[in-house]
Amino acid sequence: GWNRAGLYSEAVSDGVVACVTSHSVERISVSWQPNNTTANCSVSRVLLAEIVVAYPTSQPIPSVDVAFGSCERCDDISPFRSLDTVPIRNQSLLPSSNVSCAGSDPVFVGNTAHFTTCEGPTPCQQIRFYVLWVISTLRPGFVVVQAASCTARKAFGAAPVLSVDATRPVQGTVVLQPEAHRIYYPPDSSISLQWSGFHDPEGAIANYLVGMGTLLGRDDLVAFVDVGNTQVFDLPGPFTPGNSHISVVAVNPAGLTASASVVVVIDATPPVPAEVREVLVDSPSVDVDCVEGLRGVHAAWDAFEDGESGIAKYEVAVACVGEDAGARCAERHFQEAGLGLGWTVE
Repeated sequence: GWNRAGLYSEAVSDGVVACVTSHSVERISVSWQPNNTTANCSVSRVLLAEIVVAYPTSQPIPSVDVAFGSCERCDDISPFRSLDTVPIRNQSLLPSSNVSCAGSDPVFVGNTAHFTTCEGPTPCQQIRFYVLWVISTLRPGFVVVQAASCTARKAFGAAPVLSVDATRPVQGTVVLQPEAHRIYYPPDSSISLQWSGFHDPEGAIANYLVGMGTLLGRDDLVAFVDVGNTQVFDLPGPFTPGNSHISVVAVNPAGLTASASVVVVIDATPPVPAEVREVLVDSPSVDVDCVEGLRGVHAAWDAFEDGESGIAKYEVAVACVGEDAGARCAERHFQEAGLGLGWTVE
């Protein structure tokens, strides 16, 4: 320091430590995961963020904070909190047993940290964080990260969360096509379906799945197939005999689902025939042409049996037998006789 007379004195420090702020937030990725936490929340999905921060090996480990905000540097939804940089070898994120849904939303569950060596000419380290939130309210925003080392300068990064959807789609209805069609099908048939009424209050339906199972929502008989956004589909056989549920599953962008089904019966056995009890034929002689010579036919039979799908109708035909029967007589032309046990042609 100098005084007004031109005299001065000086003091020298013991030394300085050079600190270069060259850490960076290299990557942030977000994904939806099943809610395997112990949080007592009425949600089925949680948000997982993978955050990678790099720093020179010659510098101290930077402090890293994470927040959830409405803009790329905001923390107005869930404020900044420091991430634990203690290395954890197990990459699976084990949630705390005392996670509560009370307070701010999203609920911060915890994080893990893993250290790796960077690739490149300059020696550096990477910290890979896995951060978990429980989401219970629809709230689009950003996962915001700030990293600071020994200076006041900070490195920022953000990743958008475009669909924070915590509610399932609204269930629709499934019908067979045409609607008046029977619910009974042979194993080698194709079953036509149509559905409607599925919708999502927070967005759109991403896709539909169609499958067949022994219960609603299961595909243990025919595996689910992704049919896109169509609302009609022909499910091809072969099918397993018995009662089955054909389920349609609506999936929203967050992976949440709603299911509806229709019951069908796959019948693999024909009816058990019964005895034709009487046949009366009015004919001018026994030698007449068996097709054009018949003046009247009456037939009666006992009821056929079918324990799987029941009898839907009877059909009756008249044909001659024996060596003298002509080609025309050998042809059988069935006529529908309804559900009665008798049939007459005048």
